[in-house]
Amino acid sequence: MHRPSTRDERVEMFGEEILRDFPVIDHDCEDTASLTYIGKSDTGGEVFVNSAFYKSDLRIATGLVESHFMAGLSGGRKAICPGLVDKRTIEKFHSPAFLESPKAQNLILAGNPCHEESLAIARTVGVDFIVNATLDKDLRPTGVFAGHIEAAHAAASDLVRNDVSVLLEHEYDIVLTHGGYVGRNHYQAVKAAHNALPAVRKGGTLIVATDNHDTEPIGGPEYRSLLHMLKIQGADHYLRMIEAPGWSFTKDQWEPEMWAKVFRKVDEKDFVYCTHTIPRNEYSLIPGRCGLDFLQEEPERLPAAAVREMVENALRMAVARFRGKGIEPTVAFIREGPYAIPALKGTE
Repeated sequence: MHRPSTRDERVEMFGEEILRDFPVIDHDCEDTASLTYIGKSDTGGEVFVNSAFYKSDLRIATGLVESHFMAGLSGGRKAICPGLVDKRTIEKFHSPAFLESPKAQNLILAGNPCHEESLAIARTVGVDFIVNATLDKDLRPTGVFAGHIEAAHAAASDLVRNDVSVLLEHEYDIVLTHGGYVGRNHYQAVKAAHNALPAVRKGGTLIVATDNHDTEPIGGPEYRSLLHMLKIQGADHYLRMIEAPGWSFTKDQWEPEMWAKVFRKVDEKDFVYCTHTIPRNEYSLIPGRCGLDFLQEEPERLPAAAVREMVENALRMAVARFRGKGIEPTVAFIREGPYAIPALKGTE
């Protein structure tokens, strides 16, 4: 349900030679003519999958394994579901019934409904071989895992858990994080904010700095509309709205739902979103405080360096707020941004 890739993006990913010699297909979950029905999975769901993949003599799935704030870890079975399935299956995978499970969380596979549904469908489809990679925060390979879809993915997952888990002695009053490479737009930057939640104290301040350099720096039209609805209705009302029996499932509704998890712990007035690519009139769609409010001057075209000024001034404001209450605040910077998964000692 993401937008199709552009030619420039394909060149960046594959190179001109590959594009010249091989067809590259963007899967379309709403194009029923491109899907094949193959029966029901072990969880009872009807499975429609991309015909070009299913009818191939050899089915190889590739992917990146990293922490995933819904499915526990990416890669492996996720190349099939949600990667190559129909719209209805994607909706089930991203439904509140799945996403509100306490097991639908970073690094958790056992009991995670997103993982279990994805794996059941991948088994039904059948994958001959996978090649999955793991990367560090600078996008350098740390491992390549090839072989059986479950065994190779499990090995990669073990490495990721060991590399990204950060145990904390306590929560912090102020937490600063960044969007990293994944935070190319506001839609994706929720991963940085959500992953920081175990580190920030209830009633604390969360500051996110990110470079939303995507052609759609906030996200697509459905996401923008639903995000504004979250801002208007608030986190709890938004969830009740999409859980209501009369609600018609809408593309991208799951990402504002993940933002709602952020705002159940961090008040909007204590959340600051800092980027130089979203103009002020567009910021009105976004819950939380606008990073532009922390600039002394606001030129028409902001340089990337403006984000630093936003962050510095937002941090000063947050420290002053706590000191005004007679509290010397504790401060944490998540250097690895969305690629680190903090957790309090003694929790799962």
